[in-house]
Amino acid sequence: MRNGISDRGLLIMKPITMKPFSSKGPLIQTDYSGNCRELEMFSEQGKSETSANTDPHTEPQNARLSYSRLQEAKSRLDLVMKAGQVGFWDLNLKTGQAELGDITFEMLGYSREDIKPTLDTWNSLLHPDDREAATAKFKELIEGKTQSYESEYRLKTRANEWIWILSRGNVVARDEQGKPLRIAGAHLDITARKCVDKSLELSEKRFRAIFDSAGVGIALVDRQGRYLQVNNSFADMMGYSPDELYSK
Repeated sequence: MRNGISDRGLLIMKPITMKPFSSKGPLIQTDYSGNCRELEMFSEQGKSETSANTDPHTEPQNARLSYSRLQEAKSRLDLVMKAGQVGFWDLNLKTGQAELGDITFEMLGYSREDIKPTLDTWNSLLHPDDREAATAKFKELIEGKTQSYESEYRLKTRANEWIWILSRGNVVARDEQGKPLRIAGAHLDITARKCVDKSLELSEKRFRAIFDSAGVGIALVDRQGRYLQVNNSFADMMGYSPDELYSK
């Protein structure tokens, strides 16, 4: 030791899996007193390159920071999904096993102990009138005929009621041959919207029945006086067919 400075240094290295000279971080040399300096590395062609930072003290800190940020992001996502009442699903195509979010179980009224989240369970809960279309779209995604999955269908709840579900998903993992291994997506309860749509449809049918069977002439016109809708009684009074009145 000269003038309080060590004549020796400690080079701390850790095996890592990486391509040669592919990282931009510096290699750190540390002596016994804690002093650090960067080591510059050169390729066989004489080009200056650097390797990864292998400081064992910063790696655990970085790992904890990354985990903390990941947890924060997950918490925010959970809050958004809960506020929007969006459930998630993640299906392993090889095993047929699925992972469902808590909201999906809440939609159906089941607990995690009541049912096993599998593809067979999904099929058993599907409404008979919706099963063919829903499974066909799912098959198209698996076979690569479509890039994403979207379907509206009914599922039976624990109370033996039917709720409408909008389901969307994408392939999130493939094997070396490109075949799907996992598909993940989201569930949204659209029962209320479907009820509104059904009410509007029934209202339209009632209006049409009254409109067409009325004994008086009824016509709907725009600001320019063009006919938008006429019933048969009005067309007869005018001496034209409904199509002829629409073309005027």
